Amino acid sequence: MPSISKLYPSKKKAIIAGHFCLDILPDLANVPKGEFFDLFQPGHLLESGKMNIATGGAASNTGISMNKLGVPATIIARVGKDTFGTIAHKHLENFVNADSVRLDHVDGETTSYTVIINPPGIDRIFLHHPGANDTFSGQEVDFSSYQDHVLFHFGYPQLMKLMFQDDGKRMVTMFQEAKQNGFTTSLDTTFPDPSSEMGRIDWAGVLHETLPYVDIFSPSFDEAFFMLDRDGYLQYAERTQLEVTPALVLPLVEKILQYGAKIALIKLGELGAIIGVSKNLTEKEFGRAWFQQMINWENRFLWVPSFKADVVGTTGAGDATIAGFLASILNEMPIEESLLIAMGV
Repeated sequence: MPSISKLYPSKKKAIIAGHFCLDILPDLANVPKGEFFDLFQPGHLLESGKMNIATGGAASNTGISMNKLGVPATIIARVGKDTFGTIAHKHLENFVNADSVRLDHVDGETTSYTVIINPPGIDRIFLHHPGANDTFSGQEVDFSSYQDHVLFHFGYPQLMKLMFQDDGKRMVTMFQEAKQNGFTTSLDTTFPDPSSEMGRIDWAGVLHETLPYVDIFSPSFDEAFFMLDRDGYLQYAERTQLEVTPALVLPLVEKILQYGAKIALIKLGELGAIIGVSKNLTEKEFGRAWFQQMINWENRFLWVPSFKADVVGTTGAGDATIAGFLASILNEMPIEESLLIAMGV
């Protein structure tokens, strides 16, 4: 694997915006593996370890990771003018230059938070309060004020009500403005609850209107499948033995490129990630070095597995993957190395 230290430092700056929250993670390492649901019952006292508190959401996770990788990244999000907002702001400044933290502390609104229940051997359970994310409109990002920045990344519109209402018109407008101001653009998503308002949105229609203004689209497999082929996903979800195969993944990559994205990067969890590259490339968005070697990947797909590693938890892993990939692009590293670095981060 190429050395991640090659990413330090970057002369190019990025804006990382979108969903932001305070993550509250109780330590459940002492819970016997496989016994969580037997113990997590009404009236039962379940002993936990210390409480970990950190900022979460796409804006925080990807923004902090970008800064750790040597890419100056400005984080833009909304929080409430409350205790959680103050804690979140101070936490960010432990990792990011204070001048790069642009949190709107809004009167009368609450800071979003997520309680993450992550017992051993069981997938995570999230208790989420959207808070000020629901009133993020896109106007928080004045692209004309960031002319020394070259990349705009936005994450988790499914958890931001104004972003997905009205068929995603505000999100489309925001990405149009980013392109008009010369930014390379990037979009990440999260899985929408099918039974909620966000899950009932025509996400295929929203993406059809948005992706022509998105250079890099990086959903997970489940997210892409649900948004682009809801009926197919619901059938797939009922079949627990169905494996993630190229036959399932490649049509999603192709549809993303058909919708207008220049790069489709689908995250596959422990299976790694797969990338596809559009024919409609321009040197302007990616720089000459990246543009030249991306041409070699037209009509081809690159599937890179994840690295074997001991992990405490997977919260934020997808956001960190994206940060590694975007940082590599800004440093114009070869596409193969970029995806390896994304997996490493």
